[in-house]
Amino acid sequence: MRRSKFLGSSKLGCPHWGRALLALGAFLASGCATAGQIAGDLRAKATADHLPEVVACWERSFEAAGFRGAYLATVDFVVKPDGHLGSVEVRELRDEASGEPVTSLDDASELRTCVEDAFASSTIPPLSTGRSIAFVGYRVALRDGTQAARSAASERGEVLIGPRTNRCQGLYAYDPPRDVSAVETDLEDSRRETERAGRDRTRLARALQRQYDLTLELAERLAVEGKAEGLSDASRKKYRKELVRARQAAADLGERIGCPAP
Repeated sequence: MRRSKFLGSSKLGCPHWGRALLALGAFLASGCATAGQIAGDLRAKATADHLPEVVACWERSFEAAGFRGAYLATVDFVVKPDGHLGSVEVRELRDEASGEPVTSLDDASELRTCVEDAFASSTIPPLSTGRSIAFVGYRVALRDGTQAARSAASERGEVLIGPRTNRCQGLYAYDPPRDVSAVETDLEDSRRETERAGRDRTRLARALQRQYDLTLELAERLAVEGKAEGLSDASRKKYRKELVRARQAAADLGERIGCPAP
């Protein structure tokens, strides 16, 4: 893939934007949009669910390394108005434990190219600016997806792409937890994606995994919200009914993808 180098300057309809440098999750910028708003918008949307090809790169490398190790990639890219990621270049890839660059002599030598190509083929939900934004030196953490890892990545302004060491446990990437309506919206989208997959087995497998994750998340949220104080008896009964339905759906999906009933 041809690599494109760019300076990272961008105009967003504001009075002026200088060099858009995002190394620690913050823009050096002035104008009508704040650094925190844009950085937060990117982190909220550049999630594992929206970057499945990048996740696949990491999972293959993680498995090849004997399920150990973590990496930190420094990536330049442009988020276009439609959410497509273009002008992608992995500037640096380091082993997080040693701090040493990943070279052709390492087991993960193909990871850099894989991540670069994966970003270039990815699309995230459009950013709220409505214009192209160039990110220079953005850090992407390739490590486990535990709560501690998510917190550390958030503090350092990194996008976290973690492995699925147990795909049957679900993957809850939202902290604080989302409400039931938000999960149901994503779940309906995942069902449509499953239908669109057709005979594409790879696409279907990813869509079913996402649907399974979301169904587990929905069941968890229904159980919590159904215990909230102040609910009427009718509302509590409705929550219990929907919880039974969600758990059965999770069990059915789990059987389909080879996971035991939760």
